[in-house]
Amino acid sequence: MTMTPAPPVSRVIAALEAARADDEVFAPDCVSWHNFDEAEVPTVPDSFEGLRAVHRVVPDYRIRDVACHDTGADVSVAQFVLTGTLPDGSALRAPGVLVAHSRAGRVVRLEE
Repeated sequence: MTMTPAPPVSRVIAALEAARADDEVFAPDCVSWHNFDEAEVPTVPDSFEGLRAVHRVVPDYRIRDVACHDTGADVSVAQFVLTGTLPDGSALRAPGVLVAHSRAGRVVRLEE
């Protein structure tokens, strides 16, 4: 039986949940585009610094209900739900989609 490797976006989800940038996942020139501010920033370190700030405020931050899809042409997509407890005790629940563009097995662009 031949195992199909996980799409690159699944490795991105694991790195995001751990708040750990992995050189095997991200190309050195990887950029992230954010839909909330329409900004394009270096994934490492900028996106991970912001993510670590979220983890400090929402320590039980999790990425749940993940469905990853390899679309071919070096693009993979993940649908997920961010969950956690906000400082005021209210629940955080935010559905999201992440598009990962890769080259030679490493992610070069994220669109979230």
